[in-house]
Amino acid sequence: MPYPLRQLDPERSPEARFGAELRRWRLMRAYSGPALGREAAVSGSLISKIEGGDRRCAPDLAARLDEILTTGGALTAVLNETPSPSSRSGKVDSAPANLDNRQIHGRSPTEPPYQLAKIGPGEPDDGGEGPVQRRTFMMLAAGTVAASQPATGLLDALAPSAPPARVTPEEIKQIVQAARMFGSADHPYGGALVREAVNAQLRWAVQLLDSGCPPKLRQPLFSAVGSLAATCGWMAFDSYAHDDARTMLELARSCAEEVGDWHLHAKVLSHLGRQAIWVGNPDTGLTFIELALVRSDRLTATEHAMLHTGRARALAKLVRLGDRGKIEETLRALGKADEAFSHSDPAIDPPWMGYYDAAQHHGDTGHALFDLVAAGIREPRAARRLATAVSGHTDQYARSRAISGTKLATLTMMTGDPAEGVTVARAALRDAAGIQSRRAFTDLRELARTAVPHQREHGVPELCARIRKMVPDQ
Repeated sequence: MPYPLRQLDPERSPEARFGAELRRWRLMRAYSGPALGREAAVSGSLISKIEGGDRRCAPDLAARLDEILTTGGALTAVLNETPSPSSRSGKVDSAPANLDNRQIHGRSPTEPPYQLAKIGPGEPDDGGEGPVQRRTFMMLAAGTVAASQPATGLLDALAPSAPPARVTPEEIKQIVQAARMFGSADHPYGGALVREAVNAQLRWAVQLLDSGCPPKLRQPLFSAVGSLAATCGWMAFDSYAHDDARTMLELARSCAEEVGDWHLHAKVLSHLGRQAIWVGNPDTGLTFIELALVRSDRLTATEHAMLHTGRARALAKLVRLGDRGKIEETLRALGKADEAFSHSDPAIDPPWMGYYDAAQHHGDTGHALFDLVAAGIREPRAARRLATAVSGHTDQYARSRAISGTKLATLTMMTGDPAEGVTVARAALRDAAGIQSRRAFTDLRELARTAVPHQREHGVPELCARIRKMVPDQ
């Protein structure tokens, strides 16, 4: 289970001050407590106790956390400034860190790491590179005296923008708008193109959770940050950055649970379930989906349809992996999904459910039926539903259209009509042009493998060559 965020009081004790600083850095780097614990080779509960000021952090652990969170030594510096229990009782402890070192490396995540030198016009540098002292500026920006550092490294020293001391409705509005904007960019193009930008936005947004927040804004703040984290997590999944995806989705889940946002909670668990199914763990995916259905009485009909479809996809994967006892259960889940979608009312759905229209429902259920066909079960609805999805998706959802089209082409090849499969595949390749989605690329590779037995058919060799050219090496 994720660790819920709680209010911290840095003034309560030196340990609490260190814990607050650790949590600030953890949230800024978009780590959940358990994920950070795994990387630091400690338990998530220990991270939680340290953040809460209930346990003093060991020096070697502080050093590991500095490295993982790329703090520039900030946590070690805070720890060195924090007297141990023995020194507070009059016993001698280790000497304090050097003051200059604390000033450089012990900054908080909201303080700039350097001051830019004022460079006057017409002052040549010692390298004779023109009126601006480029070399001096680069060294100051990088926080180093090594002028040969790669250009991308210069950005590492830039501190994130400081969050406001007190949250207002305007900051929440900005986070909500960011989640919608990046989500809108993800649907047609895939997550890879804008993932770094949305990650930077998330790092800033999570800092607001430690800012002063009026009680009436707490729920919308956590929901907004959770929604943005869910968007980031989905983009990471689409880019196959699976560890990042899990971390961000668990952060979103924590935010939803912290303020009882059941709609966001269901969406995040659906994302976690679909990721688990995709990477070959349908049992885990099924667990996530069924957890989301525990309080389904609080969800809309469209959300019910989304979750029952996810459940059907997990069960169908189990069938494809050899568990034929799940066939009837898969079909029942599809029936529940169809029944729920027949009562869908977009007017009462959360904003992020706007993507789940008739085309999406037919595509997702078609994917579940595809796996049944791949397991040797005759299911004519698979092709019909995938075709309906392809015809129904607009350009705004070009990635979904390309993925459903690729599945339809693969299904057509699989069931023995390679000529029609080539025709369908050509349309899918047109939709896939310009999309940067690792999921779409994986489906295209599956299509190419399915086409191999039909190499003598007209158009098949050309199709396979186009896929090889379009899809990057794994």
